[in-house]
Amino acid sequence: MRIDGPVSLVAGLVLAGLCGVAPLRAQHSPKKKAVSVWGDVRLESRPISTKKYSRVVEERTIMGGQPRDSAYSGGFEIDMPDNVELGKPFDLDIRLRPYPNAPRGSVAVRMEQTDRVQYEPRVFSLRPGAVKTIRATVRKTNAGLAGIIANADGWRTYERSVSVGFPTLLEPASVAASFSKGGVEPLLLAFVDKDSKKRVSLDGPVFMIINSARASVREMGSSQWANMVKLEVPAGEDASPVLELRPEGNSGEKATVWVKVALSSGQVIHSQAIEFPIYPRWWQALLMSVLGGVLWGLRKAGWPQGNRDAWRRHFAKCLGAAVLAGGIGYCLSSRDLLGLKLDSTTLKGYFLLGFAFSYVGVDAALRLWMPGKPPTM
Repeated sequence: MRIDGPVSLVAGLVLAGLCGVAPLRAQHSPKKKAVSVWGDVRLESRPISTKKYSRVVEERTIMGGQPRDSAYSGGFEIDMPDNVELGKPFDLDIRLRPYPNAPRGSVAVRMEQTDRVQYEPRVFSLRPGAVKTIRATVRKTNAGLAGIIANADGWRTYERSVSVGFPTLLEPASVAASFSKGGVEPLLLAFVDKDSKKRVSLDGPVFMIINSARASVREMGSSQWANMVKLEVPAGEDASPVLELRPEGNSGEKATVWVKVALSSGQVIHSQAIEFPIYPRWWQALLMSVLGGVLWGLRKAGWPQGNRDAWRRHFAKCLGAAVLAGGIGYCLSSRDLLGLKLDSTTLKGYFLLGFAFSYVGVDAALRLWMPGKPPTM
């Protein structure tokens, strides 16, 4: 017992030191520190509000992603609707957001002097951080847009568009007729009035988001192809920047381009899908037209009978005429001489065209092309 007693006492003290000290310390530790730690965690994990996020995105859009520098005192923050009505007033809440170390005195703010948008008042004083509410009215518009422009000396100019119905469509202004796989064709999307179909210039800046299927797209001068391109179209333009389109589908399919027109706030004001048929390559179409002509030429040549040399000459003559008919059929495919409606987006159409020209004969086809001058073969 003399030996076991001290050993048990030491073992109990060791176990108490390992298991009991930490809880005792936790019980007697200040609660203020624990609360502050959890408060910091909650603060860091708190999500950003939608309104604040929209403001940040809008600021980056308006500022063009440029870093803040000492050349400017700050920027504008204007709360306004995305869609307004022509001739109906609406309110603008204007605030100046200063950069660090910016002056805090009053600033003379001037709205754009134009006959398209009327402001009341147009010129006013505003202190950084304060909010000023003014009234605006869109008097006239070209493309269903209105540009809201505010500026002040030493501050970044603010420019944003609002939609006034935007009755405008997109129309491909330039695209090649032979849109074939492997080729690269220019593409220009023009803004046109949906009633008159005339091109109109934008009253304010917009963004274009272009997605493509069975084709790749890029801006002229860029080296990277993609299936989505984002473009900025400034005020005064009547078309998008020049694009390049590269078909990736097969002949007979259609390349589709989806275009969204959006304001700087992200509001989509127009969306449209444009399809482009994919044509065969020129050598594929020519080859299929010649094969169609050769098929009937072989049928017409028949099988050898009698003199083999005479048959060879007859076979070569029929085959040469068939090849010539197929080539002429390809060259005259757009003239619809034989009353055939050719589907030029498929190879089958060129094959049937070559077969028809070979069946009718070169002489008859040329007479249809030049009825007043019978050809001499």
